[in-house]
Amino acid sequence: MMGTNVVVTMAQFLLASSSNMEKHVGLCRVVSKERVATDGFRWIHLSKYVWRDPSGQERPWEVVERSTRKGEIDAVCIIPILKARGHDPRVVLISQFRPPTDSYCMEFPAGLVDDNETPAEAALRELKEECGYVGEIMDVSPIVYVDSGMSSACMRYVTVSVDLDLPANQNPVSALEDSEFIEVENIPCEFLLSVLNTKAEQGWAIDARLYTYAMVEEQKQEYIRRGQHWHRGFIAGGVLLGLVLGYGYHRYSK
Repeated sequence: MMGTNVVVTMAQFLLASSSNMEKHVGLCRVVSKERVATDGFRWIHLSKYVWRDPSGQERPWEVVERSTRKGEIDAVCIIPILKARGHDPRVVLISQFRPPTDSYCMEFPAGLVDDNETPAEAALRELKEECGYVGEIMDVSPIVYVDSGMSSACMRYVTVSVDLDLPANQNPVSALEDSEFIEVENIPCEFLLSVLNTKAEQGWAIDARLYTYAMVEEQKQEYIRRGQHWHRGFIAGGVLLGLVLGYGYHRYSK
């Protein structure tokens, strides 16, 4: 019965959320785009947008756009989960110097999608190039936006399972480009948030997508820990109750 109530509540929430959005559909829209000269820029360009708000007033907006998009998205962000018999799962991260932050940054592997390439194909290619692993696609997310208040850049998350027991993953070797200086780290999922917090204290930059994932993973681990404590306490209480009842039955049945 509880499961049914949760499903109904979720359905009601989604219906209410859709209703709220429908109030503004057709009212807000971009009415013009003007490219700003960015001579010498290879990866991005700047644009001036004009958009119409719900009251009908037109407003300006400054937008950063990638100039490399080949299809529906700019890039893929890869969540590679390492699995091996007898070991807890780990997540593959990369670190590299990022000039905008003037520091080394901890990130998920990621990369631009090539022409006529699916998100899944791009993810497997980038994972092999940056980290040396081969994997199997577990999930591909809907299109999501990286910084919707500033940029039109969008991507898909691709979750990849990496079997460390496969011969191809025994000695992974990256195939980096001349301009790439990437280090690979494999971190146990249960320690991910603690590792990132320590890195941040040491002056590292932490990618926001990675940190969000780490916070969710920490909440999941905490939920599991609480569940185990409750389960153990329930068993211990049951054993104690059984001993008490057994003692009472044994005592008073004489």
